[in-house]
Amino acid sequence: ISLLFTIALVALSFSFVANAQEETKKTDGIGLAFEIQAVPNLTGANWFQMDAIRARYTLGNGDNVRLNLGFNRNYDNGKGALTVPVRDDYATDDAFNTAMEYYEHNLNDFDRNSWGHFTIGLGYEHFFVKEGRLRPYAGCEFNLRWNFAKSHSFDEYGVLSGTDINWYTTDIVTRGRAFDPVTGTAYNKSFVWGLGAFTGVDFYLYKGLYIGAELNLGVNFEYKGDVVRTTTNDNPALTAERTDEFTNNGAGSTFGYAVLPMLRLGWEF
Repeated sequence: ISLLFTIALVALSFSFVANAQEETKKTDGIGLAFEIQAVPNLTGANWFQMDAIRARYTLGNGDNVRLNLGFNRNYDNGKGALTVPVRDDYATDDAFNTAMEYYEHNLNDFDRNSWGHFTIGLGYEHFFVKEGRLRPYAGCEFNLRWNFAKSHSFDEYGVLSGTDINWYTTDIVTRGRAFDPVTGTAYNKSFVWGLGAFTGVDFYLYKGLYIGAELNLGVNFEYKGDVVRTTTNDNPALTAERTDEFTNNGAGSTFGYAVLPMLRLGWEF
């Protein structure tokens, strides 16, 4: 995100030292624009999210169509920190060797989680001012979003049998649900479609180079997917494999507005 700000600042400085009579590009002719977006995330640890790009095609007379494409993936390898046994902490060599055996097996344990989304949006926008540096606009948009989630945990554990330790594994794969280990937030597989209206303003720094902000208002409909969990054990005292399915299919709707001080940096050809 720092690169976005750096480019914007450099472009702004350049526009001020450029010829004051230099005209900005008009939007009343056929043209194409590409832009990147950064949205402040005021409720999260990462203040800015930048996971979408936009292409805008100028039809003429201030009318444009635009296409949004976004992708985001989060991944946690689920490996925790382990303390290496120290010989001086154990009374006998056998106790130390047992501790090392547990340590080496525990190195194979993990609880991995991955989640994210893919989005596509198609919209129409109309610019009320087609030339000059400051250009307000409004429009509407149709959006699709696919949310994906998966978790995978693996555990090696020992069962004492007399003086020996028998080692077994439990492998659990969950498709359709994941957990953020930092916040504890659960993420589910789902499909979302929505309709929205927006208004915004672009400020042209130099010719086709612009920055902008946008305000969105919309309604979304979400369809949740099933969660399937498969558990595999190699312990003969347990079921070798078990599959559990949690039915979450259903439709729900949410309505809300969001003031998005979306920073956009684009170039219009």
